[in-house]
Amino acid sequence: MASGPADMHASIDRLRAEERELTARIEADPGDAEALSRRGLVYGQLVEPRRAVEDFTRVLEIDPSSSLAHYNRAMAYVHLRHLAMAIEDFTAAAELDPGNADALSNRGMAHQEAGRPDLAVLDAEAAMAVRPGHVQAYAVRAIARSALGLEEPALEDLARAVDLGFDPHTLGMLVKRARPRAQGGGA
Repeated sequence: MASGPADMHASIDRLRAEERELTARIEADPGDAEALSRRGLVYGQLVEPRRAVEDFTRVLEIDPSSSLAHYNRAMAYVHLRHLAMAIEDFTAAAELDPGNADALSNRGMAHQEAGRPDLAVLDAEAAMAVRPGHVQAYAVRAIARSALGLEEPALEDLARAVDLGFDPHTLGMLVKRARPRAQGGGA
C-alpha cells in the first residue's frame, strides 16, 4: 500500500499539468468554452469548487444553453454548500436536457440537504420516470423517505438501490444520518 500516496501525488501532478495546459489555451483564446469546461472539471477533481464555479460561469456566459455547464456548476455549488444555487442550476440542466436523470436525482439530494425531503422524493421519482432503474434516484428517495419518517418505503428503496449496485454500507449510513432530522435530532 506504500504506492497509495505516491499514486495520489502523481494524479495531482497530472491534473496540475493539465490545468497549466488549459490555462495557456484559455489565455490564448478566452472564449474557448471547451478548455474552460475541461479546466472546471479539473478544478473539481482538485477539490477547488470556487475555481470550478468561475470556469463554468464563464462557459455559461459563452453558451447559456449548455446543460452540461449548468450541471457541473451545480455540482461545484453542492461542494460549497450553496444549495439554492445548486438547485437552480440542476433545474436549468434538467430543463435544457429533459433526459438528464442525474440532474433530477442530484437536485433531489440538494433538496434533501436543504431540509426539504418532500421535494427530494418528487425529484427522485422524476428521475426514475426519465430513467427507470436509476440507482441514485432510489438512494435519494430512500434517504428522503427516511427523513420523512416513512421507514418501510425507505427500506424498500434502500433494498432496490442495493440490488441496482449502490454500496449498502454507504447508503445505510446516509439513511441513518437522515433519520435524526425527521425526529428532531442532530446531523
